[in-house]
Amino acid sequence: MLERSVLKGRDVALYAEGRHELDVLVPIGAELKRRGARVRTTKDFDERAELGLYACHTNRFFDFSSGRWRSPNNACSVLSVHDLGQSGAQDAQYFTDESWHVFDLGLLPGSEWMDRWERAHAAGTRGPELGMRAVGWPKMDHMHSERDGFAAAVRKLRE
Repeated sequence: MLERSVLKGRDVALYAEGRHELDVLVPIGAELKRRGARVRTTKDFDERAELGLYACHTNRFFDFSSGRWRSPNNACSVLSVHDLGQSGAQDAQYFTDESWHVFDLGLLPGSEWMDRWERAHAAGTRGPELGMRAVGWPKMDHMHSERDGFAAAVRKLRE
């Protein structure tokens, strides 16, 4: 992970249109903020930032007028899987359907997703220039960091 000095004062935008996307990005943003970055959220996918974090489908970056892919408006763009049940997620086909190559870096939930990516890449699928990293599933970090509170919330829901 990047050191505090590298992130100090950097402009980081969390791009999300809904809660399901924010749930993935907010824990990552909190860590970047802790390391000195200036973190904000936006629904405007064309808004500029030094570092852009996304948890969306890549089709938002396809220009239907020209028939070409466009890159996000960031010095560095990072895409994270936003839904473990995404269509095609059970195999390497997911990465063929989702054009991760328009981003600079990809974040994956774990080794199973990394295995899927490696199979897709071996079959010729293009990916982010800086590669893919298995970083865990930030959306669910609270289950592990606040086990008692999470267990209490589950009990309350069941009641």
